[in-house]
Amino acid sequence: NKIVENLQNAGFFEANPQVNADMEFMFLNYHAYAEAPVDKEGNILVEADEHVGAFICPIDACYGHALDDPDCEKNRSELANMQNWAKVTDTIGVYLYWCNYKDSFCYYNNWAAFQTWARFFKEIDADYFYAQAIFNEYSPLGDLRQYLLSKFFTDPDCADFDTLTRDFMKHYYKGAEKEMYAYFQAIRQHVSVMQYRSGSSCVGCYDDGDVSYSDEQWWTVTVIDKLLGLLDDAYKALDSSAYTEEDKAEYTKRILIEEATLRYYRYKYHPTIFTD
Repeated sequence: NKIVENLQNAGFFEANPQVNADMEFMFLNYHAYAEAPVDKEGNILVEADEHVGAFICPIDACYGHALDDPDCEKNRSELANMQNWAKVTDTIGVYLYWCNYKDSFCYYNNWAAFQTWARFFKEIDADYFYAQAIFNEYSPLGDLRQYLLSKFFTDPDCADFDTLTRDFMKHYYKGAEKEMYAYFQAIRQHVSVMQYRSGSSCVGCYDDGDVSYSDEQWWTVTVIDKLLGLLDDAYKALDSSAYTEEDKAEYTKRILIEEATLRYYRYKYHPTIFTD
């Protein structure tokens, strides 16, 4: 508030007519500044100037559950804080950590939660979104992640999660859509086993909670070989399709990207069996 007040007093807007006087100054509310200035009774301690907005970063949230999931203790406080910020300012931005900092090669299991978060942000009329995630040539199912994010954050009720996932498989993997959907389902089933055995289904951005998705114990030779076998099925289906050789080469590359994580686990965790 003070910064905006100083700009106004200094004649900033008059001296810079190219700057829209209705522009919002967004400040990142992060770590020590993440908590909204609202007391325990819900009273606003400091109300934001009309030109001031909050870019809220729920870095300690569980990204695998809905913000309003009654069974997720982590998100209970995050939900309340988000709602408090909506009282303090009319301009809300969210900075989300939807990635695993420990390991780029990780099946970060929060695909199904995107829609629930997007619905909440629509409810509080959030204006800006930033999702920090690992988008690169080898991030497992990274393109599916981008697709789901773009769809749900444009319209959280555009379709259900499974419909969008199947739609992605059909148009992205073409002749191997059924096989890649089976691969995705196998990944999610394996992640569910991890969560069941560890006693937690929470997903944190540091992957250091009750379940670590890239931990060695989950990636046995048997598991890795089973998943690689599903990718082999996808290659075969694509190879026997009617697409041109040029198209097949592109779609094959998209399947090959998924091999990277599995081969990384194979060589990292089983060096006595699979040498350099």
